[in-house]
Amino acid sequence: MGVWVHNADCCEVNQVVDKTKTLSPASTTPSGRISGKLMDTHGGLVEKRKLSPQQQKMVDEIMKGDKGGEKTEKLTSSILKDSGYKELAGAKYHGGSNKGFDHVIQDTDGTVIIIDSKQLANSGATKLGTSNAGVQLSTPAIEAVLEQLPSNSEAKIAILKAMRLGKLKTAVIGVDKKTGNVLFTPFTVKPKK
Repeated sequence: MGVWVHNADCCEVNQVVDKTKTLSPASTTPSGRISGKLMDTHGGLVEKRKLSPQQQKMVDEIMKGDKGGEKTEKLTSSILKDSGYKELAGAKYHGGSNKGFDHVIQDTDGTVIIIDSKQLANSGATKLGTSNAGVQLSTPAIEAVLEQLPSNSEAKIAILKAMRLGKLKTAVIGVDKKTGNVLFTPFTVKPKK
């Protein structure tokens, strides 16, 4: 099973991701909304100027618009890879880019982080999707996706183990359209009452 390893030359993203493991996560609203204030103050950020030239070009394109979110997913994968993180295979199902989890990484201590790439409004706010299973990345929604993944999926195996051990985290990543900085915020979905 693949795990990520820190890249000694890069610390910014590693520090932001490590912060996800230690912070008390922010809570979404029951409908899955995350305010711009939470995105801006609760997590961490990677300054645009610290990204590679290619990643900076990707940010510029995202700031012009990324309706389907594919550009933001590619940027996130690029940042994770350049920072020494390995995304676990098998996080999507039925060949669809929008079916499954955007990114799943695992730490050497067994902590697994499911990261969703999101489009941020000009205010910095975003909203998680909803389905019959509930708000995206809530426990019921995660379980519904896991049911669709193949039993030999590297991501599925790691997520199930992390759930059993209490080491599963969720986070949102997106580009601040005012600054071009990449915001990375750990969160939990507040259940509906």
